[in-house]
Amino acid sequence: FPVTIKVPVIPSLQVFVDKIREVYGDKDPEVILDIGSRDLDCSVDLLKYFPEARIIAFEPIPWQYNNCLERANKLYNIEVYNFALSDEEGELDFWEVHGNPGGSSMFEPIDVPYSSGYWNKIKVQSKRLDNVLESLNVSKVDCIWMDTQGSELKVLKGMGRYLDSVRAIHTEACPKPYYKGQVLKSDLENYLIENNFTIDQFIAAPNHPYDEGDLICIKK
Repeated sequence: FPVTIKVPVIPSLQVFVDKIREVYGDKDPEVILDIGSRDLDCSVDLLKYFPEARIIAFEPIPWQYNNCLERANKLYNIEVYNFALSDEEGELDFWEVHGNPGGSSMFEPIDVPYSSGYWNKIKVQSKRLDNVLESLNVSKVDCIWMDTQGSELKVLKGMGRYLDSVRAIHTEACPKPYYKGQVLKSDLENYLIENNFTIDQFIAAPNHPYDEGDLICIKK
């Protein structure tokens, strides 16, 4: 791959942590999901704030997963799995973006900001979260950190009954498409509102060409 291009940092992790603490007080959430982990950075940061939580990370790109696994093996309370999450199971096409692997997606890119402008198609396994969590003996999920480049709605629909227990979600959302078929911010917000979440805040990414940002949602 070409040298990774510097992607602007959105300083929303601390905001999300503060929201979780508003909800849970001095008690750590029990289960946090990191969906689309890329390099495991957010899992590692969340563990610093919530050392008693079980953090379950998912990364579909094989070489990225290997990097995550190497980091997770040196830590405790973080586990990582190598597949995509969606509302259906099986093998699917996945576009690996050069220069910005965090821009990789199960949707074909139109134009990925901060990338080299090149991507290649690979095959990955896709699973539903409700099936995965049941197999891991997870009874409920407390919080979700998600970055799946347009497939956020598919991930949430694949949670089934587990979405009922979630009390805080941090996800990227974009009002304009730069992947073919991606969910737009308005549709994602509507689905979350229908499932008893409030849209707490939207933190826009600085100078993002498609006005993308981070959406924080809290269960009513």
